[in-house]
Amino acid sequence: MKRIIYKITYSLFILLFFLGMEVKAAGSSNINWNSYYPNYKTFTKFNDVPIDKKFTIRFSKSLDKNLVNSSLIEIKDSNMNSIPITINIKNDKIEVIPKSNLNYGQAYCLIINSNKNKKGWIKYGAISPIKVKTIAPLPNDNTNEVKELSQQEFIDLVSAGAMKTYKKYGVIPSVTIAQAILESNWGKSDKAVQCNNIFGIKADKSWTGEKKELPTTEWINGKLVPAMAEWRAYPSFDESIEDHGQFLYTRPRYADAGVFEATNYKEQIIAIKNAGYATDPKYAEKICSLIERYTLWKYDENGKDLSEKLQ
Repeated sequence: MKRIIYKITYSLFILLFFLGMEVKAAGSSNINWNSYYPNYKTFTKFNDVPIDKKFTIRFSKSLDKNLVNSSLIEIKDSNMNSIPITINIKNDKIEVIPKSNLNYGQAYCLIINSNKNKKGWIKYGAISPIKVKTIAPLPNDNTNEVKELSQQEFIDLVSAGAMKTYKKYGVIPSVTIAQAILESNWGKSDKAVQCNNIFGIKADKSWTGEKKELPTTEWINGKLVPAMAEWRAYPSFDESIEDHGQFLYTRPRYADAGVFEATNYKEQIIAIKNAGYATDPKYAEKICSLIERYTLWKYDENGKDLSEKLQ
């Protein structure tokens, strides 16, 4: 009797062990998709793809559009849930577009099922494993500190550097502080936490330092559109404040727009917006609102409240 109980207990342990391993594998980015589709061949692999990736599959000849539908092509996540997609057919290629962004660091699989009639379609099913790129946070001296900062503490953290860069580059302190608040959401944005970038300055071709690709939104043709962009990364907020002043000072378009001829925060932020710093049509209005709400003008040389409608 004891031997029978032992065998049953051992069998249950083995069963639970393997079930546990299977569940763990399903949540991992290293999935053996062939175990789910043993008779399917690997068509291609998509590695380190962005979250808004559009997948293109080419064939040796033109495709019959009548034979291609959502039941033949699908994308599934690591839990075998189907991802809503749009399918476009153009001669010898198929574009597969997820209707929403994929998740960072996750595994998916694009599946091409065989047509039962095997006419005008591949004879056997095929799979294309997908690995979405992972965002690994950079070492950040401010991460723990910023999470505990009150709004006033964030202002205090930025204001010292803002007054310093004013003397060096001519960017009015209240403008610098308000831009840091708006662009970083009081130091809590992904760019601030992962890159110490509190001004939303992108990594253009002139930038030789560290950078990181992160999602954002842009105003295009009057609409807010999701996009991906590379952002400058700094060791700390201090370097971000210094680079913000230098960024404005060394680009002729800001001087040409009258940024450094401005005598107050309102004139200067309008000039910065007109020079193309931000795509938000209400950017200058938002900055002025922050300056006046939190009395940031008191950090300016001979500063005073200019609470009136923007001209």
